[in-house]
Amino acid sequence: MKKFCFRRIAILFVVVLFFVSCNTGNKNKSTETNTISETNDTVQIIQNLSDEIRENPRNHKLFAKRAELQYASNNVPEAVNDLEIALKLDSLNPNYLIKISEYYLSMGRSGKALDALLKCVKYYPNNREAHFNLAHIYFYVEQYKDALNEISIIEKQNKQNADTYFLKGLIYRENGDNTNAIHNFRKTLEYNTEHWEAHNLLGLSFYELNDPLAVEYFNTAVRLFPNNYEICLNSAITLQKFGKIQESISQYKSLIEKFPDSFNARYNLGYVYLVYTESYNLAIEQFTNALKIDSMSGETYYNRGYTYELMGKLDSAKADYFKSLEIIPNYDMAIEGLNSIDKKLLN
Repeated sequence: MKKFCFRRIAILFVVVLFFVSCNTGNKNKSTETNTISETNDTVQIIQNLSDEIRENPRNHKLFAKRAELQYASNNVPEAVNDLEIALKLDSLNPNYLIKISEYYLSMGRSGKALDALLKCVKYYPNNREAHFNLAHIYFYVEQYKDALNEISIIEKQNKQNADTYFLKGLIYRENGDNTNAIHNFRKTLEYNTEHWEAHNLLGLSFYELNDPLAVEYFNTAVRLFPNNYEICLNSAITLQKFGKIQESISQYKSLIEKFPDSFNARYNLGYVYLVYTESYNLAIEQFTNALKIDSMSGETYYNRGYTYELMGKLDSAKADYFKSLEIIPNYDMAIEGLNSIDKKLLN
């Protein structure tokens, strides 16, 4: 049977940073009705608070409460305005300083967020939440040493938990220190065995080290979180990498059953059929399904075209190579595919 080799493959891990979740499915009508009702209730509560504020304009608690409701309703500028007023009335309230830093961050105003937290730790040096949020900001702006310093303050107070260990793991991971990253992700799980991001990144860390322990970590993660898209996809990719092809195929199929609109699962399964089992018809089916989800994937058209070429269906292959070039101009692999077909037609 003819041998072949792909030179470009779009098989990617789904890497998750902290406090990120993936919600699937649509809300049913009942939920939508409840949401509308809750929204109407919130509007009424805000109106009632506004009436109270007019009667008590120096009551900072009323402004803070209205700010919280405004923020929950996605009225972020109004929430910031209310909390700024609350801070003018109670300028050293640590809860207000921490909360407004979150509001500023949601608006992309990291400088203002940082100022609020620095003020908080200046007057409340033992405030764990402020130090932890500072560590977050420093992590995002890649000031990793400062982020670790904030976490060390928390640790000196013996207030570390799963979140502090997880953030340390992320920091070490960003610095290429896999040993310390793995240690801290493991510590995360000692404090919280259901911290799925730590499970995911432990598996990924061993995957990147080419260590087959990655398979065991993802097997455990899948057992704990069978409906987690990122974990199930990464598990399938890991099984594939370490030569457990049939298990990988089963994992991809299971993922497609749970998430039928998953482009990555269908694309990767098509690749496995093409490269590892040479099941060309099954590969064509999965690449075609992937294109129904993302019709602008030039790589998928190329892979399907290559599969057609290996099957001897040169007209179909040529059409897919041209389509790939429409989406990715000067795509060298598609050009090479067309040149290959021209040579075959001349012989």
